[in-house]
Amino acid sequence: MRLRRYFGSASVVFVLLASLLLSACSTTQTNLRKPWSDTRRGTIHVDLGVAYMGQGKLRIAKHELEIALKLIPDNDRANHAMALLMLRLKEPVKANAYFNKAVTSNPENASAADDYGSYLCQSREFAKADQQYQRALRIRLNPRPDLTNTLIALCYQKQPKKYAQARLYLEHALEINPRLEIALLGMARQNVSEQKDLAARAYIERYLAVAKPTPTLLLLAVGVEQRMGDNKTAAEYARQLQTLFPKSQALRELDQRRQSRPRAKLMRGKTQSISD
Repeated sequence: MRLRRYFGSASVVFVLLASLLLSACSTTQTNLRKPWSDTRRGTIHVDLGVAYMGQGKLRIAKHELEIALKLIPDNDRANHAMALLMLRLKEPVKANAYFNKAVTSNPENASAADDYGSYLCQSREFAKADQQYQRALRIRLNPRPDLTNTLIALCYQKQPKKYAQARLYLEHALEINPRLEIALLGMARQNVSEQKDLAARAYIERYLAVAKPTPTLLLLAVGVEQRMGDNKTAAEYARQLQTLFPKSQALRELDQRRQSRPRAKLMRGKTQSISD
């Protein structure tokens, strides 16, 4: 999700709100009688809703965004924020409607198009997802074309017929931003799937040079090093996975691999005995 990048941090929102309130208190009596426009009031409620969402206070966030949408029902930021909140609340049908309203209200909102595309891709509506991503790419003032290209690639990696095309989008993303973690991880996966472990190792190392390890990355790294015969480095990655993420799905998957390996060796031994 691109919520923090698009809407900004909660602290900035509250500083802005405080400054608005102080400014209002210092106005003349005549100015105090002037009502704020619906747009201004609605924007403040959007900012509050986003801030509360960032703090995990989803019920309050929903209340603020509902007020905002009563005041500015066609505002793309308000609809985008509510769509993301509906996903957090596990209401995908409502999320879809708000996403659609956001991108319809403002076709130049690249962030909303990217998030809508990601939602559609997760729902395996690949053609519709691609429409949103390509829409975002066509937006001249898209602030994050590197991210849009990466999201397209990650969605293509879920589609066998488009898997090869994913590499092109990842390469383009990394040309724009060589330090983009999600693109580096995507390229590492791409190379593993194409049995290019040496290249995958290089992208894993590039990732670790700019970001902290994740369970997914460490599990990928263990497999790469094992296949390349570097058991010492593989063991170090496995140790990090166990230490940093003891309750992760990646660690459970690694444990399952370890348990299945002796059984596989045993079956090969039995087969060899029978053939002898």
